[in-house]
Amino acid sequence: MKINLERSNDVYYPKFRISIEDYVKRAVHFHKAEWKLVNRIVQDGKVYIGQQDLIRLIREEIRELIMQRLGEAKVPKLPQNLELIVKKLVSLAPPPPRSAYSIINVKPEDYPPCVREALNLLEKGQNVPHYGRFLMATYLLAVGKSVDDIMALFPKAPDFKQSITKYQVEHIAGLKGGRTRYSVPSCKTLQTHGFCFKDPVKCYAISSPLQYPSRLSPVSKEQPKRKGEKTKRESREGDEVRKTWTKTRR
Repeated sequence: MKINLERSNDVYYPKFRISIEDYVKRAVHFHKAEWKLVNRIVQDGKVYIGQQDLIRLIREEIRELIMQRLGEAKVPKLPQNLELIVKKLVSLAPPPPRSAYSIINVKPEDYPPCVREALNLLEKGQNVPHYGRFLMATYLLAVGKSVDDIMALFPKAPDFKQSITKYQVEHIAGLKGGRTRYSVPSCKTLQTHGFCFKDPVKCYAISSPLQYPSRLSPVSKEQPKRKGEKTKRESREGDEVRKTWTKTRR
């Protein structure tokens, strides 16, 4: 795997350009809108890119290569006496603390439509888009599921590799890499990435999948009147009455 890089001679464009194929393969792992292809300068099958963004793409390339090598590596088993000691230490260790924002005991039927869509695709053995997997992992972690619980959902995925999937889920959970736990993406972000399956009633006025189902209902076209106020219909009827009364007096 390599990136075919060209230097741009146009002073008004970013310094470098790469093929659309090379860009899409690597940018798919980034979630901000600025990495979407529609937000980039594209010309003659090439994507123009600045130095800092190029560095990020190369880092992602190196990470993917490392993960691929780790997946292919054969890890020797621990000696039996050492394995027994490790198991004993694990059994004595206290359970990890739950996140302060965890919502426990959310039933699968109460998951938001976007999460259910990702789970349904996995159950059918179909490919789930990268952002659908990211959403599913962050949401399930937030509602109290463990890394192992989430790992158990992936074996039917067409491109499933246990070591890579486990690293990615642990990375999202803040157990690997920079130790930063990722938040559940907002509904607006999901719409940007084309993975929003909004329910017009249960998703009404929510900004995050964690707020599902909505406690509010869609507002009717005619707002309920306050005390002392008239509705539009009453106002129109009053106008008609006044017009008729005026004509009668004339």
